[in-house]
Amino acid sequence: MNVFTKLRQALRAVFRRNQLDAEMAEEMRFHREAQIEANLAAGMTRREALRAANLQFGPADAIAEEGREARGFAWLIHLRQDLRYGIKMLLKQKGFTFVAVMTLGLGLSANITIFSLVDVFFFQPLKVTAPERLVVMNRQNPSNQFASMFSWADYAAYRDQVPGLEDAMAVLLRPVHLAWPGQMPHRNWIENVSPNYLEALGARALLGRTFLPGEGEKPGADPYIVLNHRYWADQLGSDPGVVGRTVAINGHPMEVIGVTVPEFNGGQWGLGAAGWVPVTMMPTLFGWDESMFTNHEWSGFRVLAHLASGYDEARVEAEISVVDQRLRELHPSGDLDQTTTGVVREQLSRPDPNVSSFMPLAAVVFMALVLMILLIACANVSNLLSARAASRQRELGIRAAVGASRGRLTRQLLTESVLLALIAGAVGWFLSDLAGRLLSDMSPSGDMPVATEAVQGTWWILAFAVVVSLFAGVVTGLLPALRATRVDVQEILKSGGAAGGGKRRHWLRNGLVISQVAFCAIVLVAGGLFLRSLRQAAAMPLGFDPDNLAIASIDLDLQGYERERGRTFLRQLQDDLAAIPGVQAVALSNVLPMSNSPGLRDVSDANSPLIAETGQREGMLNAASNIVDEHFFDTLRINLLRGRGIQETDTVDSPAVVVVNDTLARRLWPEQDAIGQRLTSFDFTAEVVGVVATGKYVMISEEDRPAYYRPYQQAYNQPVTLYLRTAGDPAAALAEMRRVLQRLDPELPVYNTSTMEEHLRSTAFGYLPLRMAAYLAGAQGLVGLVLAVMGVYAVVAFSVSQRTREIGIRLALGADRSDVFRLVVRGGLILIGTGLGLGLMVALGLSHVLAGLLAGLNPLDVPVFGGVTLLLLMVSFLACYLPARRAMAIDPAITLKSD
Repeated sequence: MNVFTKLRQALRAVFRRNQLDAEMAEEMRFHREAQIEANLAAGMTRREALRAANLQFGPADAIAEEGREARGFAWLIHLRQDLRYGIKMLLKQKGFTFVAVMTLGLGLSANITIFSLVDVFFFQPLKVTAPERLVVMNRQNPSNQFASMFSWADYAAYRDQVPGLEDAMAVLLRPVHLAWPGQMPHRNWIENVSPNYLEALGARALLGRTFLPGEGEKPGADPYIVLNHRYWADQLGSDPGVVGRTVAINGHPMEVIGVTVPEFNGGQWGLGAAGWVPVTMMPTLFGWDESMFTNHEWSGFRVLAHLASGYDEARVEAEISVVDQRLRELHPSGDLDQTTTGVVREQLSRPDPNVSSFMPLAAVVFMALVLMILLIACANVSNLLSARAASRQRELGIRAAVGASRGRLTRQLLTESVLLALIAGAVGWFLSDLAGRLLSDMSPSGDMPVATEAVQGTWWILAFAVVVSLFAGVVTGLLPALRATRVDVQEILKSGGAAGGGKRRHWLRNGLVISQVAFCAIVLVAGGLFLRSLRQAAAMPLGFDPDNLAIASIDLDLQGYERERGRTFLRQLQDDLAAIPGVQAVALSNVLPMSNSPGLRDVSDANSPLIAETGQREGMLNAASNIVDEHFFDTLRINLLRGRGIQETDTVDSPAVVVVNDTLARRLWPEQDAIGQRLTSFDFTAEVVGVVATGKYVMISEEDRPAYYRPYQQAYNQPVTLYLRTAGDPAAALAEMRRVLQRLDPELPVYNTSTMEEHLRSTAFGYLPLRMAAYLAGAQGLVGLVLAVMGVYAVVAFSVSQRTREIGIRLALGADRSDVFRLVVRGGLILIGTGLGLGLMVALGLSHVLAGLLAGLNPLDVPVFGGVTLLLLMVSFLACYLPARRAMAIDPAITLKSD
């Protein structure tokens, strides 16, 4: 029998069932009457003949059922019957259906939302060629928590000498000023890429073309740009005539040769550059020397490649180590001596190779928490299904009496619970979509282009939602179904279906309550620890006062300002800003704290001995650097501990000076006074004239980091950030700041315009990651608490209803109503206390795991553990209180009379 024949029979068995049943009934009637005639002919009376025929053939329903089984595909028929009956029962009990669907829907929405985030971070491949073989090269120095970038010369060495790296590509993301004819310049970012970048990643052009073979090989020879579809749609309104037009990038004309297809967004996850430019145009666009292509010390590129066929990470890294041995001789500063170079799969390098090791553990923690929430919801619904099944004992007994097997009854009940879970899954999908929209509003601030990834809508997430819904349906329905179908038909029919299951059913309900409270305690402790960590991070000293501080950044180099013109412009700008009413002080610096430009440099004591093998000085350490003006420390209220700050007299004509922070002073000159010492880096040597308090420079959660400040007059650099200390609301000064900037240079793009508090709150290097984690964990804890309280209330209330007669007898025999109250509440609190104890023990282990993720976290945080214990006891008492009040109100006379 081929597949089509089987399919045709299955369809016939399902959709022509009534006709087939009628034909079978007619046939059975014929055989039964023939047997009756035969029995009559054998001398039986009609009554005896009829009875003998019935005994021979058996019940008509059972025969019909056997006939359906014999047709094949009976499971399909039964499934259809079970679904129809299940829908009918759910519609019949709308209140129960609503409560169960919403309960499961909350648990499922939490799981779908978190899985959507995990999917975005780990599973969604880039829409490029062979994403499964795409790797990111990673160079790590143990003295620096941030990965080092690569020089073009090093990239060329790996490209040519590592056979395991196929299609090795280099990319450097840089901000630029873009100006279209007739429009004002605006700031955006472009990717400067190796000639093979677009082709190796499989980029296709929607309009025009991408780079041709041979383009991008000679410096300054190919002034072309390929636009990103997103930029083309957002900034140019999807202008179909854009190909062939000229756009000025940092004042240099570049021809648009194409627009990529919508799905292509480059090889760097989460970033959305305006377009792609040949790397050989960088000296022209940024005024850099062409030696950047041969200087091994000039780093800044990220390197991507495909693993060659037959290679894995370990084999490629072995080849890379051989090349590294050769490259060390070409790095005169010895920067490569302590570094290790490796490769990491692109999907494991997100959101950035610097923090990618943190993400899997965080994902596991959050997935475990939402799974607990789902289990709490399942326990709730399982209790509801148990109570519902107890009320259907008569129905189940009758069905068993007419021939329904236990398996058939179990399957019917499971079908109903799975149907319930699938409806809840649809509700959870909808709620998850709402949560995804809320989370998308928490995108990090800053001017770096962030490509917002889809949090919903992929078939993979839909498949997860269906699978987890089916899992929830089976988990919630299996135990109640197995217990409900263990029926004693005679007892049920005799009692009129009033059988409640007795004490043997209580262990299931009690176990579910204990597990709900335990899971809830774990989720609440995790949420409390995240919130605690956020609060502690907010209380950490930053080393400066962020209150009443407005900020804005500009880049005069990209606007074509020469150095002297830039100095003049900045002096005039500061004078005009200081004249704004309410502005108390104005300062500028080269690096904005907690931004995407950390400004890290290697520095050492200029008097420390040189290491002959490496050419480096002893005691070299990695420090945060900044170039500031003479008003910076006062405006940001940074404490000067010793010596002096930057002064107006620190000019290019005066001796080079530097101010260091306390951490750098203690590490480089322990037990010595840093004032008067000499600090050196690869491009300067200066005398230390002051020591300031240590603060936060790169990330909120960082440990004490060495840092130093150089005078702006001695180390002019771009971009700069302006700081306005205001007497009142700093946001009010932002509009006036823009007006001043526009008056001085109407075409100068301004970015990072906000208050310092808003910047710290929303930047990815500030409080944003902790805020997102705290919100997620807090929301999970709230959902878990609501579900657990609902579960406790339902179980205690059901227990009271089951014990109405017992309570009535107790009251009739003289028991005090307060005794009844204590009886009900004590029973509930014993279960809650047991679950709470178990949950807190597990939460203690979890807190040790979280201590490795969260800054300044005490694994045994007494306020969190104590607060969760108190909160759960309080809300659980309230959940027991209402049923206990109803128990106290029972009238023994009415109760006993009704029985």
